[in-house]
Amino acid sequence: MNCKSSAELKALAREKLKGRYAIAIGVLLLSGLITLPVTLIAALFYNENNTTSVIIYYVIIIIISLLSTVLGVGLIRFYTNLCRNKNYQVSDIFWGFSNHPDKIIIIAVLISLMGILCYLPAILLVAAYAVTKSISIVLMAIFAFIAGFVLVIMINLNYGLTFYIMSDNFQHSAVEALKACRTMMKGHKGRFFYILISFIGWQLLSLLSCGLSMLWVEPYLFSTVTYFYMDLRGELRETIAKDTNEVIESEHDYHFQ
Repeated sequence: MNCKSSAELKALAREKLKGRYAIAIGVLLLSGLITLPVTLIAALFYNENNTTSVIIYYVIIIIISLLSTVLGVGLIRFYTNLCRNKNYQVSDIFWGFSNHPDKIIIIAVLISLMGILCYLPAILLVAAYAVTKSISIVLMAIFAFIAGFVLVIMINLNYGLTFYIMSDNFQHSAVEALKACRTMMKGHKGRFFYILISFIGWQLLSLLSCGLSMLWVEPYLFSTVTYFYMDLRGELRETIAKDTNEVIESEHDYHFQ
């Protein structure tokens, strides 16, 4: 398969976002505003000296995480519609709530559990150090944390497009979507990793604007990853051809007028 380079995918993303940044930013803001009130409620409940308060706080945090995950699938739906030249609208972000949110949550939980298992040896070693105070255990714990971090990255690369697959094939079970993603990513994890780290510079620069520039970076990242997914599915050539034809037709109409 003749895959597109990271630069080519980014160029497609920039071209697609021309004249569409307003709605892309609006969708991001809306998803953030939906979770903000719940986050504020959690902060009001938190009191480290009250066990009940701490429990309520973490329950609310879990709810926020699940809500954000389902909204995140809606964002994916928005960008796949946008990049495929389909009808896209702000209401796309609520798509996950009416299309098997249970499967979305199960996928998120399974991926989270895999991540926890990666760090479990390090956590156990830290607990052992609390008892033994052994320096050798500290060194082992550091090594275990590094190994766990690498494994978590591999998990994210293997299953990073699972929600894209679920968005396209919501008849799949959660496990089927995970397996399909792992199969799709074979031989492409390095390219996916390169695409993701290429945005780190932009994300770090956004700190200078107190995160405000992320409103421009995130649509760029979402669009690029969406085109990467479409490239793996082999549907990108047809989409590009359609975009080119639309540009030619619009230019022809302009000159005719």
